[in-house]
Amino acid sequence: MNTLKMNVRITEMADTAKQLVMLYKSETALANDPILKPVFAQIEPLAEALSQAIKSDKILSEVDKADDMRDELVRQLEKYLKSYANIPVENLRKSGERLYAVFSKYGVRITRESYAVESAHIESLLKDLAEPTLQTDISALEGIASTIEALKTAQADFDQKRLIHDKNLATQSKRPKSADLKKQLLKQINIGLIPYLTSASFVNPQAFTHFADTVAQIINTINAAISGRSKKA
Repeated sequence: MNTLKMNVRITEMADTAKQLVMLYKSETALANDPILKPVFAQIEPLAEALSQAIKSDKILSEVDKADDMRDELVRQLEKYLKSYANIPVENLRKSGERLYAVFSKYGVRITRESYAVESAHIESLLKDLAEPTLQTDISALEGIASTIEALKTAQADFDQKRLIHDKNLATQSKRPKSADLKKQLLKQINIGLIPYLTSASFVNPQAFTHFADTVAQIINTINAAISGRSKKA
């Protein structure tokens, strides 16, 4: 039997481990095998921990995307207001100048601040732009009201995703990282599981061949995907 390639991706490792656990649980005749039972007692919680770690990584990615969205809207608002402040139509220019003066207190530089500082600035900017005295100017300039509303929505979306991330981070802080969990799973599979199945299926083929062949198929399938990536690189 082939061992699992070391350059397996973390997500592939999680999926492979999950498949192996499900397969083992379906082989009821092997449930109390003195070697397989402790091996899978290690693999199953590691697989679950890796899935949770991947989930945490995904949440952080969603926070980054939400931050990119609000950054883009801040830059878009700056571009629009700057254009209106220089437009050769007096009434539109004056509205643009008043709104751009408000925006300029913050500027696009806020997009380079930390998450928390940028959030505070955006909330303050939105509050300033909500002043009753500015509503006529906002209504007069096409695209400004919708951009402000989009920024408000993007900020709320960011806040929600950041809260989910922070809550998840609190529970994940003492757990192993994805890369460490992957290494531990590779060890359990390549050193604990594969060598035993190789010998057990030879000594007792009737009991182990089906399980061993299915494990080999799972491993070979993922190894083929890994090799395919290497050839494309």
